[in-house]
This record gives sequence, structure tokens and C-alpha cells, in this order.
Amino acid sequence: PEQLLGEPVTTATDIYTLGLLLYILLTGRLPHSGSPAELIRRITLGEMPPPSSVEISRSRLGAEVLAAPIPPEIMHDLQRQLRGDIDNIVLKALQASPQQRYEDVGAFAADLRRYLNQEPVSARPCTLTYRAARFMQRNRTAVVATILVLAAIIVGTITTVSQTIEARRQRAEAEYQGRSMQLVADFLNLSLFSEGGPDRPVLTMLERLERGAKLVEAQYANEPS
Repeated sequence: PEQLLGEPVTTATDIYTLGLLLYILLTGRLPHSGSPAELIRRITLGEMPPPSSVEISRSRLGAEVLAAPIPPEIMHDLQRQLRGDIDNIVLKALQASPQQRYEDVGAFAADLRRYLNQEPVSARPCTLTYRAARFMQRNRTAVVATILVLAAIIVGTITTVSQTIEARRQRAEAEYQGRSMQLVADFLNLSLFSEGGPDRPVLTMLERLERGAKLVEAQYANEPS
């Protein structure tokens, strides 16, 4: 871009050239096509399509002699591999402004090494989600093992808690049944075998039932069940 605009050429121009070369190696084609005027406009404005958005050339697969197009599933897989970090690395090297590119070749190479080592790259915002995803990719086996261990602990804990709750429920049910039987016995004793006072030695059945109900209500007032 700076050459087209007549601006000073620096080592940042070499970064742009290396980025363009990487673009061709990955996709088998240049980022743009069209008239010279349109090409100049896009280059100077930095309107570069990400490598993952262009159709991969057959030459990328070393299949120049093949007349048939690349199968869609292979094309999608190739584009998926370029999506994300590679897109960001290439587009950072191809920024229209020299100040927005990599500061030198070493920084460019370091980002490519980070990508190959599945580490976070500087060309992409280093969010917590991104760093976590890269960590999981680098330590896939350890992460899977940790997840399995945690899952086993969680399942074991849930099982233990469930068994404890069920045991308490059964114990509460047994106590409830015992209290219910005691209530029935108390009610029968009070209603069937209770006697009146000196002025009323013999009670009617209705009076016995009413007396038994009152006594039961008083005795079990704090146990609604």
C-alpha cells in the first residue's frame, strides 16, 4: 500500500510481502482480482478478504491436473482450518497501515509458532474465553481426564446425597406410621373406654367421640400431619 501511495518503504513493507506470500501458500490464490484500479483501491484501503472466506485453489492441494472441482466437504474443511487464528495472523500482516502490522519478522514468526503450538496469538484479542479454548486444545487429554474425574465425583456425591435423603424419608415415614398407630390407639382408648364424672357416670357414644377428638387435638396440636 505505501508503495502505491508513494510513501516511504520500510521493513513493514517486507512484513506485508510475507503476509501476501502466506496468503498464497494457504489458499493457492491472491486475495484480490479485477481491474488495476479496483485492485489498487482495495489494497490501499486494506479490504482484504480473510483466507477462510475465499475458495481454495486446486493448486493448494497439488492437484493442478484435476479438472473436477474440489468436493464441498474438503473445501469446507480447508476453510475451517484457516478460520480464526490464521485469518487474524494473515490480516494483521496485510494491514494497509504499516503501524498496524507486525513490528518485525520475529514477531510475525512468533505468532505463527504460537499457532502451531496451540497457544494464544497476539493478532487476536486475548479474552478469557479464547485463552481457555487454547488451553483446552493444548491439554486435551488432561482436560478430558479432569472432566471425567469431576463427573465421577459429582455422580458419586449426587448418589450419596440421594441415598441419604431416601433413608431419612423412610425413617420419617416409619416414625409417622408409628405415631399414626399411637394416635389411633389413644383415640380408641379415650373415646371407647373413658368414663364420665359423678354426675354423669355413663357417657353416650357421641360424647365419647367428642371427648376423644378434643384430647387428640390437644395432644397432637404441633403435628399437623
